[in-house]
Amino acid sequence: MAVATNSGTLLYRIGAGIAAFLGVLVAASAAELTVEGSAPIRNGDVGQARELATRRALASAAAMGSATISAQTLVRDGVVVNDTAQLRSSACTENSQVLGEIIGKDELTQRLKVTVSESGACRQSCQQTTVNRLIVAGFSVEHPEQILPVEKSWLTNLTPVEIARWIDKRRQVLVVHDATVFPHLTPDRAPKPFLTVADRETPFSVLARHHRGQYVLAGVYRDIGVVDKGLFGKLRQIEIDAFIHDGVNGAVLDRKIFNAVARGEVLMTPRPAVGTAEFYASDLGRVWGRLVSDIADWATDKISCMPFVARVLKIEGQKIYLDAGADSGLSVGDTLVLHTWRRPPAPVRGEDKLVLGEEKSSRTTVSIKYRYPEFSVAEMVDAGGKIDIAPGDLLYAK
Repeated sequence: MAVATNSGTLLYRIGAGIAAFLGVLVAASAAELTVEGSAPIRNGDVGQARELATRRALASAAAMGSATISAQTLVRDGVVVNDTAQLRSSACTENSQVLGEIIGKDELTQRLKVTVSESGACRQSCQQTTVNRLIVAGFSVEHPEQILPVEKSWLTNLTPVEIARWIDKRRQVLVVHDATVFPHLTPDRAPKPFLTVADRETPFSVLARHHRGQYVLAGVYRDIGVVDKGLFGKLRQIEIDAFIHDGVNGAVLDRKIFNAVARGEVLMTPRPAVGTAEFYASDLGRVWGRLVSDIADWATDKISCMPFVARVLKIEGQKIYLDAGADSGLSVGDTLVLHTWRRPPAPVRGEDKLVLGEEKSSRTTVSIKYRYPEFSVAEMVDAGGKIDIAPGDLLYAK
């Protein structure tokens, strides 16, 4: 059973299927609540009980954060024959902090402090402690004849700069921008990955390794054309095709098209400068800024909950040096799993007979022994014999 309480008048119980409605809770845009969740300990599995108790506590917080109650009473000949009430919750939980835990003989109870928001203000969140780093690469224009010479730098170089700035405001993932690299062969072929001749790896893996990141964001302006409507002014259709790539193998993990129409003064000029308040108040900047912030929000929500991966930098005896440290959310005692990517003896092929990918297999687990700001030192904990580890090998968070 989970019991949630606050200064309101609603008590909501989860566990035995019992809900007691003691009043009406008025929804708030955001609130900080203290909640409890309990779960039975079965077969001595404290971890499973803890997970279930946490889920029940978060469900209580969501119900309390934004709830409405509808009631209906059916009366016949002055006699109440049916009386029903229903609670609907439209909130989601955001940040949570464990305040305490009680482990009894056969039950575990967790007490949490939770921030909840209405569904309209909710964003995807996850509970993983590691923090992914996103590299925002250069953007390109599929039809360069649609732009003025002065606009090329704005579109290709300043787009990743501004997207990275918006992502950094969210403080959910680490972000760097590298506008000097457009990681696709040509704009019209994006987002199909390709191998470089020298390294035999994709530009995405090169970017991710260089910047100690896990994922790469890139994009193409599919349309940026201007239409003169005469007395009605100029219109500019802006369509940006954005892609999220795996920083390990370059695979496309997500893709979304963002588009809008700017009206009025829609040509780029040296002043006001991109990024200033004056620019974002202009006809073009207002629309373009909204697209940039939408891309940033979309990428942040996707990246924040994707798997975390660290790379082996070097080996010194039993010590394994990794390219991730405190900045990536790692702590002493954290464990990561060493994986090997290989092509199976009987690879999976598509209808075009091309191999669809490699398989990932687990080899061993390592534990963080020393943590520094930008790197960590780990040791193997379950090798079960000699395990060959080399610089460049990948370690995934559990």
